[in-house]
Amino acid sequence: MSLPLILTLLGLALVDSTSLGTIGVPIFLTAARIPVQRLLLYLATITVFYFLVGAALLVGLDSALDAIDGVFESRAALVAQLLAGVCLFILSFRFGAKKRDQAPRRSWQPKDSSARAMIALALTAGVIEVISMVPYIAAIGILTGSNLSMMARIGILAGYVLVMVIPALGVLGLSRIRAPWVNRLLDRTGAWIQRNAEGMLGWMLGIVGFFLATNAIGSLA
Repeated sequence: MSLPLILTLLGLALVDSTSLGTIGVPIFLTAARIPVQRLLLYLATITVFYFLVGAALLVGLDSALDAIDGVFESRAALVAQLLAGVCLFILSFRFGAKKRDQAPRRSWQPKDSSARAMIALALTAGVIEVISMVPYIAAIGILTGSNLSMMARIGILAGYVLVMVIPALGVLGLSRIRAPWVNRLLDRTGAWIQRNAEGMLGWMLGIVGFFLATNAIGSLA
């Protein structure tokens, strides 16, 4: 596995780690003083969910590519990938942060912190986000187009989803300090994420567009 492929997948995983489901909701749950065991259950559920979805997509795309072998490695396909990356990058500028005078809502605070509620919350966040997770879909497409074996792709996918939840685990570790400044930081971060969710989507689209474009340029060169 080449270094550019590793760096591309690592970059996409880090972008995915900033999504609402992988960092936003964990920050909200931590700020709401949800027990650690429940938060770990949430993270485990969403990690397994993303892994299973990714594995299913990998197998499905691999079977589809067998029928059209070489199409996605053609110059035309690489040019299409380059154009898609440029379009995503341009589209990212259409998403701006919400008005600052909007008061942050507290609808994220859960009313039920039971194990069943945390699993349901994780699955709900996963289902909602997986459709719009451009970095994740791009990473699966890159893995599918690689020369790696299926077992290697599955192993890399497992590492990918673990990288996605590392920042959330860092937040959880920070919350164990139990200092007033930590509580204030978590509250302010949660409020900031709510106010700037649209802007974060723009940044995500821009970064993914950059990765897709540079990957295509590297293959075309």
